[in-house]
Amino acid sequence: MNVDILRRMKQPSGDDFFVVSFIVDDSDPCWDSRHSFMGSWQSVQNTLSLFHFPKNFSVLLLQGQNAKDYLLKGAREELRYQQQQHSQPNN
Repeated sequence: MNVDILRRMKQPSGDDFFVVSFIVDDSDPCWDSRHSFMGSWQSVQNTLSLFHFPKNFSVLLLQGQNAKDYLLKGAREELRYQQQQHSQPNN
């Protein structure tokens, strides 16, 4: 979804819990760097108004249980990554 479209959207019906995620760097074939933020629709809109995004910059918008599942998946991936780092010698 384009950031400008997201800024103009009205609040979707349903759960007032959202995650917005955008890719900052996808140069690594195994990992991408993302910035994500979460909150109510109003906090999403307030946060988006603070940043300047390049034209055609895409974001992922998740709501309700999908947003919670996304956060849980990210936490699990980070835990796995940290465990891999600690299991390697000289780290």
